[in-house]
Amino acid sequence: MILCHARRNADLRGVRLRRCDRGFALALQAGWLRSYPQSAHLLREEAAAWQKTASPLALV
Repeated sequence: MILCHARRNADLRGVRLRRCDRGFALALQAGWLRSYPQSAHLLREEAAAWQKTASPLALV
């Protein structure tokens, strides 16, 4: 799982995946991407790949 790719256990409190009108949104707490740079990199790559589908993923 991308969120568990960090060298330490990721804090998953407040992480929410929801369905939006045109795709999905993964909501993360402020500063989460900065705190887990390896997971952040992989999530950005995943979101970029989803942009090519009918249901894109947005990181918010």
